[in-house]
Formats: sequence, C-alpha cells, structure tokens
Amino acid sequence: MTNSPWKRELRERCEATFDFLVSEHDCRKRGRFISQGIEVFYWNATTGVSVSAVYRDPFSVDLCVLPEDGFPPRKDEYGARLRIDWFDAFYVVTLVTGKRPKFSQEQVYGNDQAVLDAYADALRGPCRPLLHDAEDPLWARLGRQH
Repeated sequence: MTNSPWKRELRERCEATFDFLVSEHDCRKRGRFISQGIEVFYWNATTGVSVSAVYRDPFSVDLCVLPEDGFPPRKDEYGARLRIDWFDAFYVVTLVTGKRPKFSQEQVYGNDQAVLDAYADALRGPCRPLLHDAEDPLWARLGRQH
C-alpha cells in the first residue's frame, strides 16, 4: 500500500487538530494508513476515540468506552468476537444541545478543516465528560438512544 501525499497531509492535519487529546486528556495515540484513507486512534484509561478519513466516506470522529481487551482494536477484532459501541461525536452534540453541526456534502466528504475543527470543539465541549468517566450517565443515554 502506498502512502500518497494526500494521505500524509490529511493525517498530519488530523493529528494537528486532535493531538490536544494527548496533552489535555492523557491519551495515547496510534495512527495508521489504510487502503482508502487514514485512521488515528486516541485512548486513555476510560475512553477510545477514532478519527477516520476514508475515501468515499464522510469524515468522522467516534467515541467508545474503552474495551477490556485493549485499544485500539486490531482489524480482525471488528467482527462478532468483539463488540464496541461507537458513538459519533456529532451525535453526542445533538443529544446534549439539541443541535447538530451542519456542513455540506462537499465539506464532510472533502475533509474540510471546518469539519475537523467542529469535531474538535465537540470533544472539548459536550463530549468532554465522556473522555474521563466510563460511568458518566451520558454513556447510558447514548446507548438508549442509539
């Protein structure tokens, strides 16, 4: 698999935008190039965060309660043997504030910096309690609404 210049640039932008998780939330980080894009995982003692930019898919940032088996999950652990309930950060924003950030298809599928920044703001705002407390009542609300 070749790591094209656009993948490297995109991964650098994602890491620049989300590395506050390392400095402010004691997260570890692991990024990887995948066949159609990039993934960067962040995790601390309670929470996992996946930043994903995949060709032909919308940009996304998802959160989960850290699984007991460790994080990030290996590619072959996405099957039935391991269930991880992922929640889109914008879904959390919608549940907490009643409003979802709005972007055009071009912005979301084009990995626009405004979308990356809005996801970072979501992690700094409505998602913040989830980054440190696996027992936060918001996790249960997300599970019921999902």
